[in-house]
Amino acid sequence: MNKPVNILLIDDSSKSQDLFGFALNDLQINYCCRFARNVNQAFNMLRLQPADYIFVDINMPALNGFSTLKKLVSAQFINKSSIIIYTEQLENALCKKAMQLGILASLQKKMEIFQLIQALKRILLKNDNPNN
Repeated sequence: MNKPVNILLIDDSSKSQDLFGFALNDLQINYCCRFARNVNQAFNMLRLQPADYIFVDINMPALNGFSTLKKLVSAQFINKSSIIIYTEQLENALCKKAMQLGILASLQKKMEIFQLIQALKRILLKNDNPNN
């Protein structure tokens, strides 16, 4: 049996966490998803168990988008994680800077679950699960 894909969503919105979880369930993949409400909580979780994919909402209280991404990318204990921006409003300038840091993708939060499912398929199934 394949190891589960380890996913961490950093988002302070319960609604976004719920929608994300529903979309993952629809993919029918072996996964383990954890949710963190802020970057400090996420770092504590990641020190204990790394994630294959980290989805981060960069528009949360007390977060400065680009500096948060730099902090995530530079953290040694997540150097093998793929980081994806997952936020309401994507700014082109921030996305370009983020890609230069090595961010895998930028994903705008979707209102329709079908759109989120399709986006997650493109991201998570593109590389055929790093644990296979």
